Amino acid sequence: MEHTKHPIPDKARVFFKNLSEYLDIKLLYFGSIQRKDYFPGISDIDVDVFASNVSSALAKMKQYMNLPNEKVKKVFWKLGYSDKVVTGYKMMYKADGFSAEFSLYDEKFKQDVIFEHTVKSNLPFYIEWLLIIIKVLHYQFEILDRELFSYAKEKILNVLLGSKEIFVVIK
Repeated sequence: MEHTKHPIPDKARVFFKNLSEYLDIKLLYFGSIQRKDYFPGISDIDVDVFASNVSSALAKMKQYMNLPNEKVKKVFWKLGYSDKVVTGYKMMYKADGFSAEFSLYDEKFKQDVIFEHTVKSNLPFYIEWLLIIIKVLHYQFEILDRELFSYAKEKILNVLLGSKEIFVVIK
């Protein structure tokens, strides 16, 4: 997941390369950038960061992206396939031409999180098509608001895949 199935915009590629070097950590990509439902310029780029020292990596990421504390969310994730509970942080970064959602986790969760993301990267065609449909309804026609879009996406990915995951974001 170091490489993506879709090309990353040049500005984003440079940003990710510089961030990776600054953190001295490899960035791993997941989500739609690894599937057929990625829309360049519309879809955000999902990035996992695994660190042996989460506090230090979080401080560096906030500094590099110039993010205030309120833009960083604590997350609790009960994995759908192993029933383990993973804790970490989520943060959004928006720049000219791209947006990225970063997930920061302790290195000890790496294999389990990568497994979860891999399952959601290799989807049956009918799930990919459902995701494309709801993305068009949300982004292009603006028929689905953000909340309904997120709910539909979660249900498509979890129910149709048989996952039992629970993801809680603390604001």
